[in-house]
Amino acid sequence: MLATLSTWVDQIPPVTQSLRYGNPAFRTWHAKVAGRAQELMRGVLPEALSGAAVELGLFLSDSLGGRLIFKLQMNMILRKSIRSPPLWNWACTCPLR
Repeated sequence: MLATLSTWVDQIPPVTQSLRYGNPAFRTWHAKVAGRAQELMRGVLPEALSGAAVELGLFLSDSLGGRLIFKLQMNMILRKSIRSPPLWNWACTCPLR
């Protein structure tokens, strides 16, 4: 599986322009991983556990930087730019009941 992921890195070259928040080629690479995650997991799982490839494929995709992570990071950046305290700061100061 790691050899396949590494080959895809070689096949999808980074964009050669100055960017502030990472390289857009990563999104292309991640979309390819997400689209074939179940297949990748089936390749490393024993036959008896091949049914778990669906769920483990989701874990694989998210562990490599899913869209949810990207959205959370962008939300944090936007909150800092408008000087609004994040919700979790408020939640951390509330006493447990």
